[in-house]
Amino acid sequence: TIWMDGFISDYNLAPWNYNLMLSLSWLSLPLTLFLIVGFLIITVDMKRSCQDGRFFCLISIFLYLSAILYMFLNVPILSTGKATYALGLLPCIAIVCTEGAKPFLKTPILKSMIAGFVAVWVVCSYCAFFVIKILDALPI
Repeated sequence: TIWMDGFISDYNLAPWNYNLMLSLSWLSLPLTLFLIVGFLIITVDMKRSCQDGRFFCLISIFLYLSAILYMFLNVPILSTGKATYALGLLPCIAIVCTEGAKPFLKTPILKSMIAGFVAVWVVCSYCAFFVIKILDALPI
C-alpha cells in the first residue's frame, strides 16, 4: 500500500480514479528496485553508512518491518500490516531509495529516462487522487 493508496485508504471506496491508481502498481516497480539496490549499497558500504546516517535509515526500516510482521502474525486481523504505520519512515525510505538510484544516474541518457519516469509517476499519483471521472461524479 505504500506506492498505491498514499496511506489514506479505508474500508469505504473513495472517489479516486482507480484506473490510474492501479497503474501505480506497475510504475512502482523501478522505485522498488531502487529501494532494494539501496539496501544492498548501504549494507556493503557499512563504514561510510554508519557515519552519515544511512545505516540508521536502514535499521529503522528493518525494525518497522519486523514489528509489523510480528504484529501481523499475532493479531488475527487481516488489515494489521499496512503502510499507514510507516508514515514516519518516509524520509528513511526516500534516503534508501535515492541511494539505490545513484548507480543508475551515471549516464545522461539513463538520468533523463529516470527523471521522466519519476515525473510520470508523480503525475499519475496526483491524478489518481484528484482527477475523477466526470461521469462518475455527476449524480445522473
